[in-house]
Amino acid sequence: MKRVTSALTTGAKFLSGQSLSTFTLLHLDNTQKHSSGSVETIVLPYVELGRSSSCVVQFGDDCMTISRKHAAIERRTSGEKVEFILKHLGANPTLINGQPVKNQWYLSNGDVIQLSMEGPRMRFNTNTVGGPNMKFTERLNLMRSQMAKQHRNELAIITSLFLVIALLGGFYIFKQRGQIKELADKGIKIEQQRLQDSTANAQRFDQQVAEIKQSQDKVKNLEQQNKRLGSQLGNLKGQLNAAREAYMNSQPADAAAMKMAAPVNSSFVTDEIKNNIYYLHIKKFKLISPDGSVNETDELDMSGTGYLLNDNRFVTSRHIVQFWRFITAEKTDANSAYLLLNAFENIGGKIIVTFEAVSPNGDRFTFNNTDVFMDESRDEVVKISDSLQVKIAKRITTDWAVVNAKGR
Repeated sequence: MKRVTSALTTGAKFLSGQSLSTFTLLHLDNTQKHSSGSVETIVLPYVELGRSSSCVVQFGDDCMTISRKHAAIERRTSGEKVEFILKHLGANPTLINGQPVKNQWYLSNGDVIQLSMEGPRMRFNTNTVGGPNMKFTERLNLMRSQMAKQHRNELAIITSLFLVIALLGGFYIFKQRGQIKELADKGIKIEQQRLQDSTANAQRFDQQVAEIKQSQDKVKNLEQQNKRLGSQLGNLKGQLNAAREAYMNSQPADAAAMKMAAPVNSSFVTDEIKNNIYYLHIKKFKLISPDGSVNETDELDMSGTGYLLNDNRFVTSRHIVQFWRFITAEKTDANSAYLLLNAFENIGGKIIVTFEAVSPNGDRFTFNNTDVFMDESRDEVVKISDSLQVKIAKRITTDWAVVNAKGR
């Protein structure tokens, strides 16, 4: 756990744009996994070399004299002094410049590492990577690919702590599902009644107006209830549209009746509901490190939806605007990246995300995650070590976010 903590801390600093003392391995022999002349840049403070799938520097079964974990290279930092130590771990020998290593060896630029007497050779050289000249996505991909190999099990242990949170959220969803369905059914019945009434003659016009007003009141109540439950309003739209289509399909195939009903009501429902549902996507992603340095990118491809209420409040899900607080127990690249961003935030870094919301009718506006009102008071602090902790969204009832879109 100490090593995965060190890796996460290193990753958080690396994402913030700081330069790191790293090393490269130039492969001198052809193998199944590495061609002669290929170069690997190693960022993690501790990596293992061998045939195991957990090794960052992996070799295939064509190198049977290499142990599953044959050797390791560790970076040690004391003030401004940085040293790289090779540790022998395997059954067959590890050689430096043709000489066997008994336990460990302090590496120098140009040293040739050979794994076993007949094994492949690599040339070691120190390097410095990162800084403002390296793209954010390149830093993120480099860190998470190496962490996913070597610290897969440790990350699984950490993320399994969040499984309880996911189960708790499932309990809340199950508990409230009946209430949501009951409210949705009421709204559907009102909508069906309104569609039927629209085919009546002018003598029922006053009654139809009253029912429309009642329907609008019910929809507002349903929106308020859904916000308290933390549910997305897009789900309600899907249920209403499905009910409308089922109703239309169940009507008698009377040409005159269909001619009267369809033009009056189908466009009304579409204009009233569809244009209030906005597509969300990230326009800019900015990281501000504790020392004030800024890194930003427009290359992150993430999206979601939100709903514009009549009072110009825009409602969406918190897991869209603050996605790094929602970590699951699954072993995915996304969870590894979210964990790194979460660690970055908890060492004093700031994450600023600019979103653009676009309606089907062309209306659009932008906002930052810092402009959003949401409930972080129930988030759980998970301590990974004495020097590192992360903060996780604990309750499904806090998965909502509201922004004032009045000035859009």
